[in-house]
Amino acid sequence: MRIFDCLLAGALFVAPCVYAGDMVKVHLPDSCKPLMNAALAGDSAGIEAALRAGADPNCRTEPGRTTALMLVVTNGPLTSIEPLLSRKADPNAQDSAGATALMFAAQLGKGEVVRSLLKHGARARIKAKNGATAIQLAEDAGQKKVVAILSKAKR
Repeated sequence: MRIFDCLLAGALFVAPCVYAGDMVKVHLPDSCKPLMNAALAGDSAGIEAALRAGADPNCRTEPGRTTALMLVVTNGPLTSIEPLLSRKADPNAQDSAGATALMFAAQLGKGEVVRSLLKHGARARIKAKNGATAIQLAEDAGQKKVVAILSKAKR
């Protein structure tokens, strides 16, 4: 399924469609390409290098409005998100379906990533366009540990 088809079909998460190997041509400034490629691969060193070279930590794909943080939360280890967050990547940015990086992490059961995003200001009560919140996605996916973490979130 292509990214745009994922969005048209009402998919909450675009990144898994991208990672499945059905990448379509997306509009992306040249300065963002190394960062997005590294984020897609979960490559911490590549993310650091792209940011040092001046990549915007909040650059997005078109269509889809997917951020590097969303991609790395989906595809990388906890260590891969820290460089983005320390350079002010917006943990509350929403893609065209209204999904946030926290929603990705919650649904995938990445508890430590959820904690890190919350520590950096992610809001657990943001709703996607379909009305789902991070905690609802975690509940639906059976991610009990993440549900417990999000239940304690103040915002």
